[in-house]
Amino acid sequence: MLFLGTGAAEGFPDPFCGCEACLAAEKSDDPKLKRRRSALLLNEETLIDFGPDVMFACAAYGASLRNLRHMFLTHSHEDHFSYWNLAYMGMSQTWGDRRIALYMSREARGLIEQFIAWGERCGHPDVENQLRNTEKYYEFVTVEPFRTYHVDDMNVMAVYGRHDGFAAGEKSLNYYFETPRQGNVFYASDTGRVYDETYDALKGKRLDTLIIEGSFGKKPLGPENGHLWQETLCEALDRLIAQSTITSATQIYVTHIAHHGRYTHYDYEAYLQARYGERIHVAYDGLRV
Repeated sequence: MLFLGTGAAEGFPDPFCGCEACLAAEKSDDPKLKRRRSALLLNEETLIDFGPDVMFACAAYGASLRNLRHMFLTHSHEDHFSYWNLAYMGMSQTWGDRRIALYMSREARGLIEQFIAWGERCGHPDVENQLRNTEKYYEFVTVEPFRTYHVDDMNVMAVYGRHDGFAAGEKSLNYYFETPRQGNVFYASDTGRVYDETYDALKGKRLDTLIIEGSFGKKPLGPENGHLWQETLCEALDRLIAQSTITSATQIYVTHIAHHGRYTHYDYEAYLQARYGERIHVAYDGLRV
């Protein structure tokens, strides 16, 4: 697994912000303090989210998408899915006729299809050419939450997150993967305060790896907010531990870190490790697991 990005929508530091956390990151040469928008390369064939920083991150960390076969979209916000990225595979000289399966909610699929339709009728030939052949590059797959799908050698289940996307009625999706190489992995970003239905869906499962957002650090959020801060993050961890979904062997990585959280990478990790030990880590861009 390779973390291509571990930041929130603005990146970290936010170039428009003068808060203490952003200023410290801005002046530092420490790569753990610089964050692109969140994405994870689960393996060479599977990518979670395809935001605007993914291709640059691949170049920075020596990663290839040549063997990519599956993309799982959490939701339609532009930091998690760059609409213009739809065309780039077809521009590659070596891509050929292979299509990528792009998994998403029904609502996100409708919004993306609206964008493609707009591009095809906007009247600008470059836009039309970029988007006209999208169906050659992608197979759009609608994912129904709480249903298990067999994808090559993986079993995949999506669950709802408490985070609204751009489409009407759209809730984010978090993904549980059973894989022969990475083991059992739950990717939860953006999730917000975890739904009871999600806890229930994970009962009886044992995670080898949990990747979960901790966006707002020590900035308090209301219980219905679409992101987690340290207390609601710990609430989720405690409940997953209580139901044995997280075991003593589970490795936990906190991602989607926003500058609003007022933590440095090291302060946040120290806070979490004081509660959960060294099995929990604050992820950083370029981290390979």
